Parts: sequence; C-alpha cells; structure tokens
Amino acid sequence: MESGRLLNALPVNLRKFVLEAWPVLQQLKFSEKIADFTVALPELKSLLQKDIKSVGEVIRYLNTVLTAIDEEQAAVAKTGGLVKFPPVILIDEANKLATWGDEGQKDLQALLDWLLFVSKQKGQAHAVLVTSEYAFSDWLSQRIPAEFVRVAVIGNFEEGDARSFFEKEVGTPVADAEWDMCHKLLDGNAGFLKRCAGPFRRKQDMSAALDDIVQPIKSAVRSSVNPVKAVGYTSAAFLTVARAVLAADENRVPTAEILMLLKALDTATNENATLRALVQCNVVTVRPVSEWAFDIPRSSFGDWEELVMAPSAVHLCAWKMVLPPLIQAWEAEEAAAKKATASAGAWALLARAFNARKMSDKDDSSGAAK
Repeated sequence: MESGRLLNALPVNLRKFVLEAWPVLQQLKFSEKIADFTVALPELKSLLQKDIKSVGEVIRYLNTVLTAIDEEQAAVAKTGGLVKFPPVILIDEANKLATWGDEGQKDLQALLDWLLFVSKQKGQAHAVLVTSEYAFSDWLSQRIPAEFVRVAVIGNFEEGDARSFFEKEVGTPVADAEWDMCHKLLDGNAGFLKRCAGPFRRKQDMSAALDDIVQPIKSAVRSSVNPVKAVGYTSAAFLTVARAVLAADENRVPTAEILMLLKALDTATNENATLRALVQCNVVTVRPVSEWAFDIPRSSFGDWEELVMAPSAVHLCAWKMVLPPLIQAWEAEEAAAKKATASAGAWALLARAFNARKMSDKDDSSGAAK
C-alpha cells in the first residue's frame, strides 16, 4: 500500500523509471545482509574537503570510492548476502559540458572516457547525464559511440502534474483561469513553469509573469533568423524549417521531410550538417520516439522515429508571433530573385540569338561579295 502511494505521488512521466525497477526491488529481502555503501562515505567526505584543481583529481578520488564499494560488495557476496545495484554517477545540467573551451577539451575527453570505462567496461557504476536541452544528445553522439549511449526523453509533465508542480513552486493554489493561461503557453515544461513561478508570486499577475517568459524568447527567435556569426546554418535554412513546422497540423514534421527541404534549398551544403547546426543552437528540436515520454503520443510519429519541432511550446508561440511576416518577406525576395534570374536568362538567350543572327548575316554578306 505504501509503495502504491509513493508511485502515485510521482509525476506520470517519472513513474516509468520506478516501474521498470520495481519488480527487481520487490524480490529483495531486506532482512538479509546487504552491501552497505556507507563504507564509501569517508572517501566521499575526503573528496568534498579537497581543493580539487583538475578533472584528473576528481577521477582519482571517485576511483577510490568505487573501489571501496567493490570491496564491500565482494565481502558481502562471500557470506551469501545480497549486493545493492551499482551506484549511479549523476551529472546534472550536463549540457554545460558542451561549453568547455578549447583548453578544456583534454579534460573533457578524459572525463567521458572514464565514464565509459567504469560503466561499460568495468560495470562499477551507471552514468546518467541529465539535461533539459535536446541538442545535448546530438553533441554527445559525436563523442561517444551510439552503441554505448541510450538516449531517453522524459518530456513535459501532463497537465495535472504540471499544475501541482507550478503551485508548489508558487506556494499557493492558482485560480483556474490563471492556470489555463499558464498551461496554454508553457504546456508542462518544468523549466519554464519554474521560471514563471517567481514573477507570478511577486506580481500576482499571470499575464505579466508570462510576458517575462515570452519576450526574451521572441528576441532570441529574431536573432536566430539573422545570426550575427557563422553558426552552420543560414536564415533561409531556419525559415524553411520553421515554415514547414508552422504549416504542419501538429506543428511537428518528420526529420526525413525536413532534410529533403534543406537539400532542395541548397544542394551544395550537407543537409544533415545544417539541421545539426540548427539543433545545436537550440533553434529547432529533433524529438526521438521515447517510451518514457507522455507529452507526444506514439501515434504522432507514425512510421517515423524522429520529429522536428520548435524547442518548446513557448518557442512555438514566439514563432507564430515573430516569423510569419519574416517568412513572407523572405518568400517575396526569393520570388523576385527567381524572376530576375529568369529574366536575365531570357535576355541572355535573346542576346545569343541576336549575335548568332549577326554572324549569319555577316557570313552571308561575305559570300555575296565574293
């Protein structure tokens, strides 16, 4: 009964984690001797008290911790007792790894290699890298072989869980009308709900609180249309993708279709590289099928494994407010350019025909003179 209440207290999109492990947990007889990971606490305490100056030092101390756990598990196993699951190395906001500069690349690779070593080769621990940025999975796939990484998208909260989360952040219940306004814009995105809670608590005005969220996103969208530096995509590429997404029934388009559009736009540029650049700049998002996600039904994917969409419901709202006139202006420029090209081509044909006629007349004149 207690376990059922605990499960029901979890947001729907987090229950999947627990449910997958629950059958195994129920088989454990906790009256038996179980390996006690507190044996590693002295090592952990020592690690936290050290003045760590390099990734190498962190790895050395964590190796000491994992070795202590291994020894405890081995001792318990000899007595016929049960051992716990391997410990979990959890890196929150893992997207910050992608911001390490050139001087940090050696340490970064050492860290990733070590995580792969202790999780896959030695089986000492699980390594979980958590982030709210979809672009991180693409970044990670460039550094660790795909067969060693499992990407799972949890997705947004369902509405009931989203409201409970938001009201907990605000500290008081929220009126239905205010919540409807909030959910319509933010959906169940935990990051935006948390970001909105503070302004709403201070202002007691949902419209003003949401405006604090939307305005920076609108500015970011405008900047994305005209990037100030070379970022791997063009304005035309972004507007091509955005136009397709905005025109789609559910504002989601299969990745394969987007790649065809980008290829048709610019045959000289690799369309996969362009889409990757858009994703890495958080301009668009590629969502894979995920058994843990409840915010996008499996039926929305059809026969496809990935969908391209706006990074969030807030971004989609900003797209709808900012992009239509920019798309229209771009389409007009494209049409004018094509018309000018066609006109220039027609004049070139006429010029060639005229010159050919002159040469023919000249030849005829020369023949007559003879």
